[in-house]
Amino acid sequence: EAVDVKQQLLCLNSNVTIDGKPFFSHVVLSKGVAFVNDILDLENRFLSYDDLTRKFGEVCTEFKYNQLISAIPPMWKTMLKQTSPSLRVCLPVCRNIGWLRNRNCNKCLY
Repeated sequence: EAVDVKQQLLCLNSNVTIDGKPFFSHVVLSKGVAFVNDILDLENRFLSYDDLTRKFGEVCTEFKYNQLISAIPPMWKTMLKQTSPSLRVCLPVCRNIGWLRNRNCNKCLY
């Protein structure tokens, strides 16, 4: 279901991988980009890079953002396209990410 997709974490999710490793970025998390829903517009489309930087500030390079979008499973993208854009999601807030510091993960977007 699309609500489940929107609630998926972007970081340290085994379904969102770059070069076979789960995506992770301290900067992305610290800017408040934690869930798939955070990078969607009101029509369930992924934000453009310009819209992302307007919403969250300098999160990463455009190349890195495109890598992240490409890392999201095609099935999830299909589910989002087939869902009513009026579907809203209430997401928890991740405040303490200290436990992530010494994890072996893709540092591509640091």
